[in-house]
Formats: sequence, C-alpha cells, structure tokens
Amino acid sequence: MPTYFIDPGAATNGTGTAASPFKSWASVPAGAGNVYKQKRGTTYSGAFPSLVSGTSGNLTTIGAYANTDGTDSFLLPRPVIDIGDRIMPGTVNSPRTFMKWSEVDIRCSRATLASDVPIMWLGSDVEISDCNLTSNLTALYGEGCNRVKLLRNKITAATAATATHAINAIVIGGAAPTGVIIDGNEVAVGDGGASLAHVVKVSCNQPIADIQITNNKIRTTSGESTTHLNKAGIFLALAAGADIRKLGTAAATIILAGNDVEGMVDGIFTSSVSNAWIHHNRLNRNNSFGVHATGSLVNPSVGCIAEWNICRRNGKNVSPWYGRAIELSGGGSLNACTRWVIRFNDCSYTANWGGPMDNGTEGVGIGLDDGTSRCLVYGNLCYRCEGQAVQTYAGTTPPADTGGHQILCNYFIECGLAAITNRRSGGTTRTPGACNVSLSGTKGALTTVAYNLFVGGYAGLREGSDCSNVQKYGNVFIDQLEYAIAAASTSGVRANVYKPGVPINIGSLALHANGSAKPVLLSSGVAGDITADPLLDLDRFMPLAGSPLLSRAVAWRSVPLQRSDA
Repeated sequence: MPTYFIDPGAATNGTGTAASPFKSWASVPAGAGNVYKQKRGTTYSGAFPSLVSGTSGNLTTIGAYANTDGTDSFLLPRPVIDIGDRIMPGTVNSPRTFMKWSEVDIRCSRATLASDVPIMWLGSDVEISDCNLTSNLTALYGEGCNRVKLLRNKITAATAATATHAINAIVIGGAAPTGVIIDGNEVAVGDGGASLAHVVKVSCNQPIADIQITNNKIRTTSGESTTHLNKAGIFLALAAGADIRKLGTAAATIILAGNDVEGMVDGIFTSSVSNAWIHHNRLNRNNSFGVHATGSLVNPSVGCIAEWNICRRNGKNVSPWYGRAIELSGGGSLNACTRWVIRFNDCSYTANWGGPMDNGTEGVGIGLDDGTSRCLVYGNLCYRCEGQAVQTYAGTTPPADTGGHQILCNYFIECGLAAITNRRSGGTTRTPGACNVSLSGTKGALTTVAYNLFVGGYAGLREGSDCSNVQKYGNVFIDQLEYAIAAASTSGVRANVYKPGVPINIGSLALHANGSAKPVLLSSGVAGDITADPLLDLDRFMPLAGSPLLSRAVAWRSVPLQRSDA
C-alpha cells in the first residue's frame, strides 16, 4: 500500500512523497492500509482527516520520518498533531480498526468537560505505541474492542478540574474485550473526576477473560499525592481468568504485573476479579491501599495470587485515608472474597489514622476483611506497620464461615505500636488489637497461624473471643512489650517458642481495671512450648549456633525477604 509524507513546514503543498511532502493532513488520500508519516520536529494544527480502517495483515499506519529519503531518526522530536478542541475521527459507534499509531505526539485541548471524552476512540486490532498523548480529559477510550495494544506511551491526561464527570486516563468498557495489553506506559494524571474516576480503568458489562496491565508507571501531574477520594492507579472490575491455582501462573490470562504506582488512593483496585496474577508491582506511598480487592455474593473474587509485590508506606496519618498494604474484603458475604494466595510480599510502614470509627484498626500490613475466607498468607514481610501486621475481621454481620486461613512462615517485625484508640481526638491508649496479628470473628473452617516469626511490637497474636477453630503453633515470639498470645483459652495453642522477657506468654482477654489492652496471665506455657532465647540473626532471620530452633522444622528460615529501612 502507498506511503504518504506530511511536512507542515514545507514551503508548498507537494505530492506526498518524501522529497515533495504534503503540507497538510487535509491533503492526504484515504485508503485502507495506507501508511502516513509526518516529519519530525514539525507541528500540525487543525482537524484531522477521517482515515480508513485497515485490514488484517494490512494496517493503516501513522508514524514519523526525519529525512528526505523517508527514513527516520529517533534523535529528533516526535511530530506534533494538535487537534485542538476536537476528537480524532472515529466515534464510539464506529471506531477505526486495524490501525497503528507510532512515534507521534498527539495533543487535544477539549474545552467542554464531559465524562470520558477521549482524544480518540479505540477499535479492535489497534496498536498505539511510543507516542505522546496529552489531554485535559480522557486520553483513550475503547468499548468492546479486542486485541488492543497500548505500549510505551507517555500520557498526560485527566487534568480537568471537575467533580461531576468521570475522567480517567485510559478506559476499556462495554462488552468484554479479549487480548488487551496495556504495557510500559508512563501516565501522569490530575485530580479531576468524580467518584468513579481512576487512571487506568477497565470496567466492562461482561466478565473479562484475558487482559495484561503491566510495567506501567503512574503518578500525578504535580508529583504530589492525589486529593481525590478514591482514584486508583489501576482499576479492574468483573474479570475471570484461567484457574491459576490449579494450572499454575504460566496459564494466567489476567495479569497485573511490574506496575509502579505512587500518590493514588489505591495502587491496584480489583472488584469481583478471579484468578488474577498480581505480581512484582511497586505500590508505595498511596493514600490508602497498595492492593485493594473486593468481591460480592453475586460476583465473588476467587483464586487470585498476589506475590512479590512491594507495598510500602501506604496510608496517611490524616483523614480520610485508611492505610493497608494489601486489603481483601468480602463485603460480609459468604465466600465473596476467598482462596487468595498472598505470598512473598513486602508490606511495610503502613500508616494508621485510626480507622473509620477512630478505633485504631488501620495501618495494617495484610487485611482479610469483612468475611474474607480460606486465604493462604505465606512468606510475607510486615515490618513496622503502625497497626497490625495481619488482621482478620468478619464484618458487622458475619457470614457462617469466615475461617480457613493459613497464616504461615511470615516475618512480623515491630508492628502494632501505633494503633491508638481515639487517636484522631487525642487518645493515647493502644487498641486491644494493637499487635502483630489480630484475629476477630474468625470461625468455621480451620484457621492456622503457624511457623511465623514475631519480633517486637506491642504484642504478638490476639485472638478475639468471637473466634473458634484456630490452631497456633510453631511460632517464635521475641521482645513483645505486653504479651505473646492473648486468647479466650489455651485451645489450639501448642509448641511455640517464647524468648524470656515477654511479660506474658499466654494471656486471657480480660483487661486490667485501667482499661489497657494488657491481658491477665492465663498460662505461662502449654505442651511442647519452649521458653528460651531463640538466638536469631535478626538481619537475616536465621537461627544461630545453640538456638533451640535448630532442632525444629522452622519453615520461615527459607523465606527470601529481608528487613529494610528504605
């Protein structure tokens, strides 16, 4: 198919060759599969022509050139296409298909605010790669579009100041697409948008079966934290991929990986998403959550794997933010959020503002909330979280079964020291659940808390009197200020290791008369317990010579995570 060249800086309107380029896009012939190239370092301003869709194997292509022989040079600036207060031709009802945009700088200055009005609508079989995209509203919008690739673009969008319109940077909606890849983009957004505004938003009216959102960097245009109330860096709703717990992660069809999100409310927010592989993301310094996942009775969230994510310094000590590194919520419905694997994540330094009721329950490393059930929490590092390292909560109206969790082989280091009841109003008393692990309303299927290392913090493990069928064994407790374990009874407690100096090995839930969280002595130990210095290298978390742990199967010794003050 023919190639046409455009040079807005040309002295005269030519014939479209590299030696005699068109002066304006208005002169270009339309044809399926045509190739169009604008000269680097030039700016075209005005309406863009209505190009024709390509065909399979014969894409209509828009790109750049630098030299009079039609060749390119990446050393020169990308050509600018400034469409002003317009939209690229291609409406929501008939977007262009089989097209490729590459190495161009597209600018849109829409003056009229409206929800999700983009620079251009996306059709199926469209690739936009290595482009600059700038708009005060949405950059790209696709509905029911399949095999879309958005690769390595620099996008500045959603900068309009509005509280009435949903303005996002990238939106995929409508009928569920297939084959969508959003990879390697650098996105900067403003605080514009109503409650449903996010940055990358994928929310369709049917379950999505495959999508990849990978290696994107997301920030605000100011470089500061958003003031929006719930803007997520990546929002994915209603998706169900291949069963990766059974088939393995190589079979994953829903992948959220390698993304770097700071300054949003949530780094990644999934709603009713099953079998997603969420891995190797950097989700730091977000206002509330690093990873936030919800499910419902009608559309549960099942079988996701969240691993090797770094979620540090999420949450703020100001209203209205919460503060959790990884947060799952079942909405109080049975098995609405269930069977997640949460492993090898760094969930550190989360901040505690006191929770929605000023009850000191935020600043959590890993939250299994509102009836979340049957999750594996394995090999994670929770370091200096102001609230609990791990918190389970059944919800205000618990479902019948909120148990089945396996909390195994984790490092819980110096957590719970800043969980203060009535903190917002000047309170100073630590919350009764101010500990490394807090279990509340956990009952039904067997829950196991085993082979974890508890170092420092206000307290070790607190099991509420509304819990049942919880086994607690093989854990190591070192240097807690108040107690190692607080529980209604010694049922399920066995074979733990307590370093001498922990005030109470096992305490009842009864509080002292002054109302503090310190329990009264229930037992100084049970069958199989060891009260001895475990002799640990606390830089590598390894038992030293002479440690009683060397004669035990201490599974956390092989967890490849290390403490860091970064």
